[in-house]
Amino acid sequence: MPQPVTQTHNDLSEPSLHALPATTTTMTNLDIQVDGQTKEALKTDLTLRCLIKTKYERDKSRASAVVIAWAQFLAERLSTNILQNVEQQTSGFSVELDMIQVLRTRSLFISFDIFLDECDKNLRSNIQNSFDLKRPVFQIVQKGTSCFVFRNPKADAEVTKEYTGFSEKNK
Repeated sequence: MPQPVTQTHNDLSEPSLHALPATTTTMTNLDIQVDGQTKEALKTDLTLRCLIKTKYERDKSRASAVVIAWAQFLAERLSTNILQNVEQQTSGFSVELDMIQVLRTRSLFISFDIFLDECDKNLRSNIQNSFDLKRPVFQIVQKGTSCFVFRNPKADAEVTKEYTGFSEKNK
């Protein structure tokens, strides 16, 4: 079974820049807009499954280690900004990459989970250990320096299907 990449944070300050390629955009000035459904889900479940399609610069390596480090950095940065935007009180949080798909167009699909430290341990374990568990997906769309986070029910089945397919290939 593939092991997820997890990074834990004890505050909402800047994520670490471990193994980060020097040319990565830091995204420090992102304007995050989070819809009401996303805020409510985060406050209720203390976890979110997020999906973003993003450009991956042509000069970056397609080597797995480089792509994973870049995707982890992006997921951490977005998670920090989302939590700051919704003013979610937490003692910390962790970000777990679920799936990265490199497309021929040099774009990436990145699916990741945000777990607040206060998230129920049984729920977290169930999410981490069930590849076929259909979870609500919250899509992140970036337009320039703005990001929009919203519930996308159409993505639920597709992400579950891809995630299940990847888990079968990686056994």
